[in-house]
Amino acid sequence: MTSSTTSACPKCRQPISAGAKFCANCGNDISGVWSKSDPGPLGGTIAVEMDPNVDTLGQMLSEATLGDYDIYGELGRGGMAAVYLGLDLALNRKVAIKTMLPELISREGMVQRFKREAQTSAGLSHPHIIQIFTVKETKQLVFFVMKFIEGRSLESVITDKGHVPLGMAQTILAQVGSALDYAHRKHIVHRDIKPANIMIDEDGWAIVTDFGIAKVQEAQNLTATGTAIGTPHYMSPEQFHNKAVTGQSDQYSLGVVAYEMLAGKKPFDGGTYAEIITQHLFEAVPDLRQVNPEVPEHVADSIKKMMAKDPADRFPDLDTAIHSFGAPVSKKEGDALRTQMISLAKSGPQKKVRMSVPMSPIPVTKKREAPAATAIEPAVKAPKRKRPDPVQEKKSGAGKWIGIAATLLVVAGGGYFGWQQFLKKPIPIVTPPAGPVVTPQGETKQPPAADTTHAVVTPPVTEAPAVDTVKIAAAAAAKERARIADSTARADRRRRNDSIANSKKAPQKTEPKNAVAEPPAQKAPEVVQPAATPMGAVKIGSPTAGAYVYINGTIDPTPLTSVRTIPAPAGSVHVTIKAEKCEPWDSIVTVPAGATVTIGRRFAKCP
Repeated sequence: MTSSTTSACPKCRQPISAGAKFCANCGNDISGVWSKSDPGPLGGTIAVEMDPNVDTLGQMLSEATLGDYDIYGELGRGGMAAVYLGLDLALNRKVAIKTMLPELISREGMVQRFKREAQTSAGLSHPHIIQIFTVKETKQLVFFVMKFIEGRSLESVITDKGHVPLGMAQTILAQVGSALDYAHRKHIVHRDIKPANIMIDEDGWAIVTDFGIAKVQEAQNLTATGTAIGTPHYMSPEQFHNKAVTGQSDQYSLGVVAYEMLAGKKPFDGGTYAEIITQHLFEAVPDLRQVNPEVPEHVADSIKKMMAKDPADRFPDLDTAIHSFGAPVSKKEGDALRTQMISLAKSGPQKKVRMSVPMSPIPVTKKREAPAATAIEPAVKAPKRKRPDPVQEKKSGAGKWIGIAATLLVVAGGGYFGWQQFLKKPIPIVTPPAGPVVTPQGETKQPPAADTTHAVVTPPVTEAPAVDTVKIAAAAAAKERARIADSTARADRRRRNDSIANSKKAPQKTEPKNAVAEPPAQKAPEVVQPAATPMGAVKIGSPTAGAYVYINGTIDPTPLTSVRTIPAPAGSVHVTIKAEKCEPWDSIVTVPAGATVTIGRRFAKCP
């Protein structure tokens, strides 16, 4: 824990302001609970401290889904579970992963209830109900994977826009009502219908989510006796009394949502839990047309009937209720409304994903990586350096040796040509006179300074050396030429012998003076290529700040801030993630030749 902590509601874990008696998000009674030193009537265990910089649950989920999903960060959290944005590595699609809070797993009945949510949703195949992909359980976690909806909640729309136009409200109610009516026919009651659980996706469809407290009417009630379950502003009167809950309860809650969409505010509201309950149980529904005169009378009457106190006074089913609202009469009008819903879904404020581990500032000397993904848009990928393909590496290795052999041939030919030119030229004076030189005209001149940039120093043409020096130099030159001629003759004899032995050698052509002579054809040295090491790759990343990956002890120079594919030799590979002041993570994986082993995101253990 850090020194910066915030009190949170123990039910939904949303921040609460000092002095409040009820949670503004879920309505839970939090009176008197503010510190561990003064716990109040509900006991010190109710006060919850949140550390915004550490998300151990995200790290646990990343470990549990290693190789299957890449966890980007937290989308939201409630009193029972947290939802994370992930990437399905096998199908390359974004998913939402809902995981139960670890502290609840040991409580009786909680795991069964959490699994029941996934099983309930998975058993409902409807275009306007959230799709569940899989349910998994480990020793520490229980979680399920569901479709990630690109868009925004109806709650966000109402908060941003106020009331919703009549045609759009009719469309949303028709889609949500058809989904709930389908669930009711399967004997499933949602019990928590509210704008926050209705999503508007970027295809212009309304999707019902969060069947967390849904009840299968024939199944055993897993909730505590005498406990009201739901969100106070949208609960039906029978839910407050903990009476039998049927599809009529969802009809009441959807009527509250309809009122809020058209009025821009809730029909029943208050500063305390008791006030809200009293209004739901005893007060009549406020006249919607007084708040929004543009609402047709038959629509206002339909909402009143849906929100009747007695379930028997409501519509017999939701299909009848939504037909009483009416709907766009033409396909053209319906297409226009859907276009508006698509625009509305895309125009919302961009939701930032809370990363599981905070990222430190990027040093100016290091290359910037792609920013984190958001709930609306995926991460903008930074340009990736192309890694050499293992097959191409084999080809490039052979080409490298062939290139070296060709270079040796060119250098040998150039040296032979230079040697031939050297034999045709007089030997230059290597060492100039050490002292002053007297010219035939009687002038005394100093010799030029030696040119240290060349191996051979040529004396000036205009300055003749003394007579004795010239004779000595000429004699030495003649002797050197005789030695070189003898050496050349021996070399010619060896070449003739080689030519006879090698019948495939082409005869040399006579080249004109000053032309570049082609080197004599020589048998290229046989290059023994080293056996190419079979290669594979590992796909790995780490949100730990300043993390680097080591493959068999060799560091990859690029910081490991995102999941990347890194070449690795085939076989048993030692993979290590290191970060400054952190305990390294390491493992040994088996990499098949030509294949990529997905490791996913891994965390270095930092204090």
